[in-house]
Amino acid sequence: MSTTSDLTPSQASSMTSSAPAGIAEISPVARAEAGQVLTPFHIWTAAGLTLLPIPLGLIGFFGGIGLAVYFGANAPEAAGVSAVAGLLVGGLAVGALVFFQHFLPSCYLRAVACRAFGQRSQPLVRWDDPEAEFVDIVPRSNWGRNMLEPATDVGF
Repeated sequence: MSTTSDLTPSQASSMTSSAPAGIAEISPVARAEAGQVLTPFHIWTAAGLTLLPIPLGLIGFFGGIGLAVYFGANAPEAAGVSAVAGLLVGGLAVGALVFFQHFLPSCYLRAVACRAFGQRSQPLVRWDDPEAEFVDIVPRSNWGRNMLEPATDVGF
């Protein structure tokens, strides 16, 4: 495999002139078919899915600790198992929130986008094309910001 540094200047200039100008083509869709994925309802649902590990972790943690206290003297084995399970559920919830915070919202928004794109009369991209990738369009102004939903658009 050769790089542009291995080529003569004339070969390199002919390569760069024939290279594609961009990676993606962004085209507007019909007004009636636009704006059906990132509606306020879907954004709030995605935000709820982002935060879902918090209440699940709290319920699991305090439920396990509560059961451990309840079983306390009568069944110490069950109390120990309940305490460990509560700690495990709480730890898993924190891990999910830290490492997989966008997994559930992305799955949800992809499903909404598939449904919306499937209803379009003349889609620019087929959502069921095996080479189509689901993407979030995040403007540069939102890069590195802590937001529940930094994307301003989605597509395939």
